[in-house]
Formats: sequence, structure tokens, C-alpha cells
Amino acid sequence: MLAVFSAGVLLPIIFILYLFISLIIRGNSQILLCMECDQCIKVCPIVKKYPDAPSPKDIMEAIKTGNLKKLDEKGTIKCNSCGACERACPRGLAPYKEWLKLKHNYAEIKQNKKYEGIQINTIPLKLKS
Repeated sequence: MLAVFSAGVLLPIIFILYLFISLIIRGNSQILLCMECDQCIKVCPIVKKYPDAPSPKDIMEAIKTGNLKKLDEKGTIKCNSCGACERACPRGLAPYKEWLKLKHNYAEIKQNKKYEGIQINTIPLKLKS
């Protein structure tokens, strides 16, 4: 009975904790804190000008899930790093900083078509606040 409990309950919990801790250690905890409230979308000048372009929320969601193919399907990311999303976020998160981290590897990822399963820990750049 204890073995079933361990395998069915404890192992998934331990795995999820490992994923959270590894993101926090790598300095990517803001991805976990995004509650997808759409406040960033409302103030983003790029979304206003290009409604079909990926929004700050799309960037955070794609990095959180590891599914970067979604970003490519929505079109070219036109983020100009203005910081409006950070000022509008109730938690003070900065999707544009995540895009800056990601874009260094994005061209290579796109060229090699290695979209599926890309994890945030493959992105080596850390921005200084």
C-alpha cells in the first residue's frame, strides 16, 4: 500500500517541486508567477499596432509550457522592449526580458525546427536587473 502511495502521489509531487526549484535557481521564477491576467496585452503598443503578433502573454505562456512553436505560428515577435508590460503587470513581471533571453537562441531553434520540449533552462543569458 505504501509503495502505491509513493509511486502515485509522492513521485509526481517531488518531480513538480524539482521543476519549480530548477526554474527559481536559474533566475526564471517570473515565468512561474505569471497569472496570465492580460494586463500586459492591454498596454502593449505592438499588440495595438499588430493584433496578430505574439503578445507578452503569449511569450510567457510559450516559455512556461516549453512550446515555442506557438510563438512562430502567431507570426514574428515585434517586441521593442519598451517595458509597458512590466509597468502594467500587477506582479511587476517583465515579459520583454524573457523575450530578450529567448531571442538569442530563437533563430537557431527556428532553423533547426526544435520547437517541441524546449525548456527555459536551455537559455543561458541572464539579464541584470
